[in-house]
Order: sequence, then structure tokens, then C-alpha cells
Amino acid sequence: TVTISCTPILPIELIDFTATCTGDAMLVHWTTATERNNDLFTIERSLDASMWEPIGTLTGAGNSQYMTHYEFRDTQPLAAVRYYRLR
Repeated sequence: TVTISCTPILPIELIDFTATCTGDAMLVHWTTATERNNDLFTIERSLDASMWEPIGTLTGAGNSQYMTHYEFRDTQPLAAVRYYRLR
């Protein structure tokens, strides 16, 4: 019997990720606990969670061992159900 354990190595430790309607825009908010060599975040949007389009970027903290909060305002949200993700 062989057991192989694989832990993905990501440049960030994500604590939370939310998108909230704020009138005529969507506020996308996320918090990281740590970051390692993290240059930037690309925020993407989708109508079907299959086809994604980049809608903006934010500079990452680089190397950080403390909690960091980020916000991105989507000022042209889609009229239907929408999905957001980070890359």
C-alpha cells in the first residue's frame, strides 16, 4: 500500500471572499492571512461559472505575515446572477 499526500502550495492563505451588492455596483472583498511572493490579484466575473472574464487587478502585498484586506468595486455589474473569483 502506498499513500501519497499532496499539499498545494499557493502564494496566499485566503481567509474570506465575498461579493456584496451596493446600489449600482458590486463590492468584492477578500482577506489574506499570509502572502508569499504575491505580485497581484486578477478579479474575474462570470454569468455561468464556466466562462470567465477579467475585470480588474489589484497589487498584492508581496510577502506578508499579517492579515491584509482588499476591495474591488465592479461598477458595471451584469444584470443577472454573477460569479466572482480571484486568480
